[in-house]
Amino acid sequence: MSPNGDIRAGKRMLIDSQPDMHVVFEAAGADQLLTSVQNLTLDALLIDHRLSKTSGEQLVATVNELFFDLQELAPRMIVTAPYFTPDLDISAIRAGASDLVAEESGPELLLATIREVSVGVQESFYLALHDQFAGSGVVERPNSAFNYAFERLTDLQKQVLKAFVSGLTDSEIAALLNFSQPEVAKIFVQIKVHFGFATRAQLALAIFESGLFSGQV
Repeated sequence: MSPNGDIRAGKRMLIDSQPDMHVVFEAAGADQLLTSVQNLTLDALLIDHRLSKTSGEQLVATVNELFFDLQELAPRMIVTAPYFTPDLDISAIRAGASDLVAEESGPELLLATIREVSVGVQESFYLALHDQFAGSGVVERPNSAFNYAFERLTDLQKQVLKAFVSGLTDSEIAALLNFSQPEVAKIFVQIKVHFGFATRAQLALAIFESGLFSGQV
């Protein structure tokens, strides 16, 4: 969605030109999206950064909160913007977007991202995200609410989260705990729901900022 009709038309033409994609919903503003999104079945939702009354990232956060209040999973959301900046990328992660795509990167990246997000968000590797956050100037800011929520995780969930922070992949965590990868993925969903996060990258950002595991990375 975007308030600019030309931008929406361009993205619609690009997406509808693909044999495996089709635009099923289009909105010019946040209010129109928020009144409709609960009744839509979407593989991915594009939200432009350049909204008139709010930013795309703030709208992503609002949509996620709406679905969490309903105890449902929100659509996977991609923020689009004319160009990439580290601050905008961090803002999109903090809001719970699945990805940020800059128009300067070309249409093929947008199409590839839609396909990737539509079939399930890719694994986010904590060590790479840790380096990204540190390089973007994100600073630790102790969060008692996050620490309290961490303490209320089950022992198994804590094990999975600690393994994630240590840099293990899903397959490595599964081998460590003698679980299947689908079982590990399910535990990650439980952890995200517990904290109220939509993506693993959003979870990783909260972990980084909390400083809870700073001595272990």
